[in-house]
Amino acid sequence: MIPILYNNDEKVFSHNGIGALKESLKCSVFEERNGAFDLELEYPIGGYWFKELRESRIILAKPDDESEPHAFRIYDVIKNLEEGIVIVSATTVTNDLSGNLVTEASAEDVHTQIALDRIKQNLVKPTHFNLVSDMQTKSSSSWEYTNPLHCIAGTEGSIVQHWGGEIKRTNSTIYVYARRGRDNITTIKPGKGIAGLEYRVSTKSLITSILPYVTYHYNDEEVTVRGDIVYS
Repeated sequence: MIPILYNNDEKVFSHNGIGALKESLKCSVFEERNGAFDLELEYPIGGYWFKELRESRIILAKPDDESEPHAFRIYDVIKNLEEGIVIVSATTVTNDLSGNLVTEASAEDVHTQIALDRIKQNLVKPTHFNLVSDMQTKSSSSWEYTNPLHCIAGTEGSIVQHWGGEIKRTNSTIYVYARRGRDNITTIKPGKGIAGLEYRVSTKSLITSILPYVTYHYNDEEVTVRGDIVYS
């Protein structure tokens, strides 16, 4: 399919959004098992939609021949003036959950779906993303002031560590499957040297959130009061 560009707040991808990126020179998707799920797109600087390729906007593209189109949020824009192209890097829109926070949640000897429900129920900010599992494994873990993506995979005490499974993402759901059903889901991406003058705009490591809170003692009880999550 031809990649399609959408505004940063789009959640319905059944229309052509800002526009179809028909002049794209290259569009590649790279997925690691239970890890990164990223897109890289090359587009000519003289292309019709060049000025609309901005950080935080969304690109819809097919990861492979079998999967449904997936939404990727732009976090990096490099303009290579020598080659006359812009290189756009984007990551799965489900990574928007990285700006949220699980305050306190625990799961004791429960199935994976119940553990995922506990994570979602204890988010500081409600989310439209669904967390779904088909696994019947029982295990236990707990989380406190943890990024919900880290609760699912990648850190000590995560769902993947204690319950196992393989992660699959759609535009609205993170699935933890007992098995995704194929063995060729990992791509090794070789490094690439890019010479010439470049201009980069990146938000990958700049977007953060802060949860202010205060703890005090009242009548021999410890009380914690939390404020609203703040994005910076």
